Amino acid sequence: MQIHRITIGWDASSKEVDTTWQKQKGDSSSVGDRSHRPVSFHTFVGQYSIKQKLQTAITAAQRDGRALGHVLFMWPSGYGKTTLAQLAADAMGSRCVVLTAYALTKPADLLSLLPTLGSGDILFVDEIHRIKPLMEEILYTAMEDRRIDMIMPDGSHINIPLESFTLIGATTQSHKLTAPLKNRFVYQFHMEPYVMDEVEEMVRFHLDLLDVTYADEVIWSIARHTDTVPRMIKNTTITIRDWMSSVESEIFGVREWENFVTRSSVKQYGLTSLHERYLDVLRQHDGRAVGLQTIAMMLEIEPSIIESDVEPLLIKQGLVEKTSRGRKINLASPNNIN
Repeated sequence: MQIHRITIGWDASSKEVDTTWQKQKGDSSSVGDRSHRPVSFHTFVGQYSIKQKLQTAITAAQRDGRALGHVLFMWPSGYGKTTLAQLAADAMGSRCVVLTAYALTKPADLLSLLPTLGSGDILFVDEIHRIKPLMEEILYTAMEDRRIDMIMPDGSHINIPLESFTLIGATTQSHKLTAPLKNRFVYQFHMEPYVMDEVEEMVRFHLDLLDVTYADEVIWSIARHTDTVPRMIKNTTITIRDWMSSVESEIFGVREWENFVTRSSVKQYGLTSLHERYLDVLRQHDGRAVGLQTIAMMLEIEPSIIESDVEPLLIKQGLVEKTSRGRKINLASPNNIN
């Protein structure tokens, strides 16, 4: 993966921000080198409605000779927000600059960055809900009027014209976005859940990229023993590749899968031992609701870790219910593991 650095800031305290990918217009040499990311909308599995609308917007922008309208992706981490931004840049034949909102700490950061964007370029800002209010106000005029218009601390007035660029924002917490910023995005997309056929397709995609020879019979099993988050599916296939290499096996068949599950402690739905310990705590209370603090004490971990790393998968699979009195095993769920 190519790493380009953008120097942010004008003074001695300026810093360099790593961008995950920055492609010069007309340069296709880097397209295939993205750490096993899809390289086209066709190979990006799922999210068909989003891809269709995005491709329609790109086609219209190209025919009219203008920049793509500003885009906002609102869904959890690991679902390909950055990849879609890069694919949009490919389709537009534009440069894509990638950074996270927390890297923007002062107005000088935007003052040095925005004028470097060319016509049609894409600026992808991840976790955009974390951007500071002052810099958010700078973005208002940059997005709408294509200029930087602000009063500096010394009283001087700055008015810098900008090229027509596209801001693609991504957030895992859309409720933290202010209405004025959110309303400036022409296209706003929420993630569509992945179905099992799409999970199987992603498993095949990553195994093929990793040059793993496999039997078709194991794809179904792999898909049902991983989380449906694309990044987690990729990680599962990497562990399979590494296990295959360690045992010097040439084909990943049914017997190899069974050995892999045994030695790697792979659980259904992508559950880990921590998920199982959590479920055991709830089972010990015979269907009664258990408070978060109680669960945290019994697992000897912080409540915030439970909420961020443990419960999302269990709730998504319908294994756990969150009630006003605490957490409960969902005995009515067809996915419930006894």
